[in-house]
Amino acid sequence: MMTDITHILGKPFRPGGRGPGSYDCVGVAVEVVRIEVGDEAADTMPGGEMTTIEPEDFPGEWRAIGVIPGEASPGDVVLTERTNTNGDTEHHLYVATSIGRFATSDRKRGVIVVPLRAIQEHVVGVYRWERSR
Repeated sequence: MMTDITHILGKPFRPGGRGPGSYDCVGVAVEVVRIEVGDEAADTMPGGEMTTIEPEDFPGEWRAIGVIPGEASPGDVVLTERTNTNGDTEHHLYVATSIGRFATSDRKRGVIVVPLRAIQEHVVGVYRWERSR
């Protein structure tokens, strides 16, 4: 079963975009997490108004989990790392919408869903929200 994100597919990319008219990668992750896990988890998503995100930005409720991205469950967040044309490292978020499918916001295409093979070699970590005890 795939998370229903038809209401945001194709919406344009905008840095800091949290919807409803535009989204960045954090905004897409927040939207899917809200659908799959709930408001409490979505409200603890890292990013805020940041336009970049680092592994250490994930708060305590978000745990790095020892699963390969292909086994990520809907609502799990995947952090990738690539080197841009300037030689700088950039991190980007994807969120699992089903096994092997991930949503994000692309600068040129807006909100999209991509297969695992599109991101697999760039994955830094997979994160899952766990309610604080």
